[in-house]
Amino acid sequence: MVKFFVIIVFFLMLSCQNYFKLKKDENGEPIINDEMYTFKKKMSGNDFNIIDTTSLYIQIFELKNSNETERNNPKILKFHSDGYFKTDSKLFYGKFDTQRHKNSSYYGGKFYIEESKLYLEQFYPSQGDKTNNYIKEISYGNIKNDTITLIIYGKNEKYVKKRYEDIFKK
Repeated sequence: MVKFFVIIVFFLMLSCQNYFKLKKDENGEPIINDEMYTFKKKMSGNDFNIIDTTSLYIQIFELKNSNETERNNPKILKFHSDGYFKTDSKLFYGKFDTQRHKNSSYYGGKFYIEESKLYLEQFYPSQGDKTNNYIKEISYGNIKNDTITLIIYGKNEKYVKKRYEDIFKK
């Protein structure tokens, strides 16, 4: 009986996630109030030596851990000095810039740097796109030279610093 009770309590704890109810703007973008973020710090001093806010960071893949679709449309991260970051993909980079603002959950989120550690805070739909309930996810990783290694939802992702012109050659 005690074993059964422990199992029930364990499953209840797993199912207790903090959900955030997000309202949508006139473009259907889910909007995050600044108070919902844990990270409040803006970049300062040495942070600018660690991460470059004038460059993009493009995802790179090891062949064994990716497929052709991923390799043709890698994720791109853009960090801002005010503590926000933008996440996009190569094929759609900038496509939604006129309607998507920093307070949209689709934009990206906030980041925090502590020495060579990088923390990302984002909000994801709790179930599919047709929900107003979002879950806060804090991912973490390391910055070494021009490379960022992150663990997002338990998956390792690697990004390298590139200039816009190098990614989008005309």
